[in-house]
Amino acid sequence: MRSSYPRRGLGGFVVWVSTWLVASSCSSTAAEAIPDGGDTETPLECSATPCADGEACSGPADCASGICETGICRAAPDAPDGAAPDGAAPDAGETSDCGGATKPPCDDGKACAAGGDCKSGACTNGVCAAPTSSDGVKNGNETDVDCGSGPTGIDTQADPCAVGKACLAKSDCFEADCVEGVCTWTSSDGFKNGTESDVDCGGGAPTNAPPCAVGSKCAGPADCASDACMRDGPKAGTCTANRSCATHYGGQTCGAGEVAGGGAAHESCCTSLPVAATFQDRLHPGKRVYLDKYEITAGRMREFITRMEELYGGQANIRAWIQANMPPFWNDSADAAVNWTRWLPTGKSTVVSLPRFNTYKPSDSTPDVANPQGDVGTDWILGPNGWYFYTHGHNCDAEYGYPTYWYPPADWLANHSDADPATPLRPRMTREQLDVRSLNCVPNALLAAFCAWDGGQLATVSVLQEVTKVPYGNRNLASCTAARGGTSSPSCSGSFFYGVPEASGRFGPLTEGGVPSWRHFNNPLPCPGNDACAFANYSDDAGWIHWGPQVPYYYSPGVDDWAARIAAPGRMTRDVVRVNAADEPWMDLRGNLQELSLDDRTANTYAFGGVHYDSIGRRGKDANRARQPEFKIGQAGGRCMRFRDP
Repeated sequence: MRSSYPRRGLGGFVVWVSTWLVASSCSSTAAEAIPDGGDTETPLECSATPCADGEACSGPADCASGICETGICRAAPDAPDGAAPDGAAPDAGETSDCGGATKPPCDDGKACAAGGDCKSGACTNGVCAAPTSSDGVKNGNETDVDCGSGPTGIDTQADPCAVGKACLAKSDCFEADCVEGVCTWTSSDGFKNGTESDVDCGGGAPTNAPPCAVGSKCAGPADCASDACMRDGPKAGTCTANRSCATHYGGQTCGAGEVAGGGAAHESCCTSLPVAATFQDRLHPGKRVYLDKYEITAGRMREFITRMEELYGGQANIRAWIQANMPPFWNDSADAAVNWTRWLPTGKSTVVSLPRFNTYKPSDSTPDVANPQGDVGTDWILGPNGWYFYTHGHNCDAEYGYPTYWYPPADWLANHSDADPATPLRPRMTREQLDVRSLNCVPNALLAAFCAWDGGQLATVSVLQEVTKVPYGNRNLASCTAARGGTSSPSCSGSFFYGVPEASGRFGPLTEGGVPSWRHFNNPLPCPGNDACAFANYSDDAGWIHWGPQVPYYYSPGVDDWAARIAAPGRMTRDVVRVNAADEPWMDLRGNLQELSLDDRTANTYAFGGVHYDSIGRRGKDANRARQPEFKIGQAGGRCMRFRDP
């Protein structure tokens, strides 16, 4: 018997092959197959009855159809119209009723030469196959090749499509939106994708998502609405609320307990507490006023300088930043004697003329010279050099504590003088140990620029008085006596004595169970050698104890770097100010460091208020010096205030 059946030839085309079949059965017997035009005999395994479609076979001769595909007998398609008697092939893939260039596509199970012959678009082993999610064809309910899940067609269970693939709905896309029929990353698709640093926020093009909220992930400050991305520590790579607190040491280490100790209760050093709703700052009418809970740390100032260096190509041009972002209170007068801007660094070295040269260190007797100059660059301004006035307790390299701003040892030795170069004072403490401490030896102008960059302004005399209910210039005998109900005391008259600092305004007594709980330079009892029992960092100038805070002292036995005298903010847990007993308190307003401030008590002008709660407020010449923009002192620092919508 002669039969024609399709076989795939070169290039994948189907050819019709004619064979001579010897009648056989499905039990295995020997038979002959004589190809068209051949005259040789080839033995075949066959049986008495040919096998039916679907039965196992070892070759075409085993099958009634003459077609054995992948070990299974297959049905033979009818020869196409016009086929030659000897089995010459028609158009590739075309059967009598489907496939090829002129017939409709074939159903699943029909013979094919290519995917185009099949309704499914998938031709597998010469037979049209049902759609699958891995056949390399867009078929079934797919919206693009092997992906997506449209509403019609055989469900291929395909995965969602990648960006750039066709879609009908968001569900067709993998972590993307369907925009105009194409899977696309957007800033509202509910996924972190594209250039985003977190879900639908941060990053730039092509996603162009808005900045992230506090707590979201970030790669840099620009990813955050606060312009503050934590650069180190446990929270590294997350947005934080304030620029200056984007560093761990000194940014997230304020509160009770030391960094290396157990049981520390630390929080952001930029925590700010609301002042009474009735209190208003005249430059920010209608805004609720907040005063920072903690003093500014050395680490926060370091973050400021680092950000300025990043902005200005390695040189912290703080002067340029202020000129581009001039605060409303800033004095940029053309008069060099009162101008604040000229005292700001333009980089590591900034040489300026010194209009008050003969009032600077070391004493008033310093002779005047022609065109005196000094350096207020960042390599100098926070150390023992730079320029500051001679006042009692001024010294940033001796009494009342060395500077808490850390410089690399090589820079320190190159730029700063020491009492004994053979045994340099630095390095005694590490950067991490100093960064957590309150910042001292910082000029008025630089402190005011810092608070402006950090989103607020240097605390005013008015807000400090409002919070503490202690009048400015607290060593005034009349105000001191009045605050005691008309009764004077040795602390009002300035007599020398040692005792428990008395309560005044919202300053409570610094006692613990009736026992003094404060540190003192000459009398560190009752906590010798044990910082854990120190509740307040309070001491005096040559033993003067009076009703307001004075010079700080932080007792640290065995540490000969006197910067240890300055505590980290919040460590002294008895030095608190509250409006109500249950309120969260402001810390260290009474002790640790005195407060530099802006004097807002004169209409239409702001000046530097000098040192608040201070020993120099009663001295005429010292008070005037403390109001100058370049003034700095080892016993004083400051804190910021902020303004928010009610």
